[in-house]
Amino acid sequence: MANIKKYGLSQKPLSFLIFSWLSICFSHSHAQSFRALSQTLGIDQVCLDHNLMSGGVVFFDYNQDYYTDIYLIGCESSNALYRNNWNGTFTNVSVEAGVALPDVNTVGAAVGDIDNDGDDDLFVTTNEQFSNVLLLNNGDGSFTDISHSAGIRDKSWSTSATFGDFNLDGWVDIYVVNYADFDRLPFDENIIGGLPNYLYQNMGDNTFQEVAPAMGLDDIGCGLAVTFTDCDRDGDPDLYVANDFGFNYEPNELYVNMYPESKFVKTASASGMDAGINAMGIAIGDYDEDGDFDYYVTNMGDNPFFENLDGGRLFNDIGLAKQLNNADGTSWGAAFIDYNNDSYLDLFVANGKVVEAAHQNNENRLFEGGADGNFRDVSEAAGIASSKNCRGLSCGDIDNDGDLDVMFGVVTDSRQSEDNILIYENLLHRDHHWLKVKLQGTTSHRNGYGSHLQVFTGGRMLMREADGGSSYLSHSAGEIHFGLGSHETIDSLVITWPGGNRDVIKAVNVNTAITVVEKTNWFTYDHQELSIVEGDSVFLAGTFRKESGIYYHTIARANGLDSALTISRLKVLDRPVPMPGEGENTDINFLIAPNPFTSNLKLEYTLFKESQVQLVMLDLMGKETVMLEENQPAGRRTVFFDERQPHSFGYSSGLCIFKLLVDDQMYVLKAWRLNR
Repeated sequence: MANIKKYGLSQKPLSFLIFSWLSICFSHSHAQSFRALSQTLGIDQVCLDHNLMSGGVVFFDYNQDYYTDIYLIGCESSNALYRNNWNGTFTNVSVEAGVALPDVNTVGAAVGDIDNDGDDDLFVTTNEQFSNVLLLNNGDGSFTDISHSAGIRDKSWSTSATFGDFNLDGWVDIYVVNYADFDRLPFDENIIGGLPNYLYQNMGDNTFQEVAPAMGLDDIGCGLAVTFTDCDRDGDPDLYVANDFGFNYEPNELYVNMYPESKFVKTASASGMDAGINAMGIAIGDYDEDGDFDYYVTNMGDNPFFENLDGGRLFNDIGLAKQLNNADGTSWGAAFIDYNNDSYLDLFVANGKVVEAAHQNNENRLFEGGADGNFRDVSEAAGIASSKNCRGLSCGDIDNDGDLDVMFGVVTDSRQSEDNILIYENLLHRDHHWLKVKLQGTTSHRNGYGSHLQVFTGGRMLMREADGGSSYLSHSAGEIHFGLGSHETIDSLVITWPGGNRDVIKAVNVNTAITVVEKTNWFTYDHQELSIVEGDSVFLAGTFRKESGIYYHTIARANGLDSALTISRLKVLDRPVPMPGEGENTDINFLIAPNPFTSNLKLEYTLFKESQVQLVMLDLMGKETVMLEENQPAGRRTVFFDERQPHSFGYSSGLCIFKLLVDDQMYVLKAWRLNR
């Protein structure tokens, strides 16, 4: 017996639909756009840090089921990994996955596939008492700490990390920024300088070498944020480092990659990116659609927004002119996304106080972008203006409905605090179109971080960069998202991979999610969920399955260029109440005749009290038809079905399963249908 539920990517799981009526009430951009869902999702993580500096959050798909999962930093408490259950809830799997790290003070995290095996591994930063942690994904839902054997042994107060292939050898490398050196507590009043950063070069065998000094990348600022980004679009990843206390020690620095030479060159001073501020986080986006990336940097005070004027060689701070400076807040994580799918980039900013200041407004910010290249603050109306102590910021589509949801890390220094992580569901179920793209490198490293994706539609070019980690202590989901507004066609999708390989894809439908394999093919994907009772099996992904798990089935299409992937989650349930002749509970007396049958069928059962009854018919492939669903009085019930009810017998010949649900009890009978 199999029960099957199909998920198209434009559909929400049932538990999310209870909120969808809200969107009908809102017809313009000032409507409430987000609803806080942390408790509804079953997530109650608290990040405890007496320094109030931690709070990293990560969206990533750890088990490769094409649903976004969540990893949360706990700092002085345990970290937490929450598995997406596909139905609007999450399950804490931290202990069984081996990622809780209860004895380590953690700060931030980023993800990348260090061994190119198709699943993402975790890099977790720590404070000065511990070395950073590298967790290898075993591909079975668990992780192994390989830090020591991998060569990740240095101890420092590490904050943010980013993944990128700096030498274009096909293996993803890790850059880590380190924070402040101090001689006594409180640390912020007794800082004596910054700490040199690390660059871990991936050697291709699950080991790394620290090469920052050799590459000229051992920046000694008080590093809080970093990103590998190809700012000059020459095919290799450059590096932007955001430093705290930049006015006293080292300002922000932009390191340009000189590949194929093994060196980086400092260009921040010449390019105008050397802000000497309390820099906290970085957001990347081509807001003006001119084909290069612009950079927003958070701060305690005015946040600069560096517009790229000359292909990565010259930048101009337009934060005040665009009203994005957020002068009265202390800002941390940040991200450019298109939250309302109108095709224009918007900007999220996580705010949170460090010290009490009467003039500060530390509510989170959402700046909505428009066709004129300007932004407006819609934080209050959108429903995200929380005044909690937010730090990290990550974005991802947790319900696979085509719009991006948002997560803020919250930090506290009190063990009695109930300040949980903040997760907001995007409520804007509009007619705006979208596209999501997942990358799979072949010549390039598997994640494809640093790739540039361009969507051409309606005479416009929308560009994104595959991000190996930016914001603050955090990492957003790996799928690259485009809002398309009212555009119903995509002229082409162009992907430029690290090193210069290019894929041009046409005939991509809007409102779809695809995976692109470098220089090979691309495919769409969707989901279905099935259940069987113990002892039964179902034909799935090429064979009969009788064990719970995730299964994949790919259908190649005739042109050989693309295909469709179905991701199936199979659950095995306890066997239901026995049937007559199989066990002791025969009171219901569920009978079927004739058996075998052709087109006429009679089912009988007895109800000893008024009950809610559902009768379901399934075939061997899990195709399901609800034949009856109603409240019925006590007594003997007889149900007839014949060929005049075509919905009842739209099945091929073979084994059929009849499932009778009476209140909370389930009864099952099998019958054979013969050809007429």
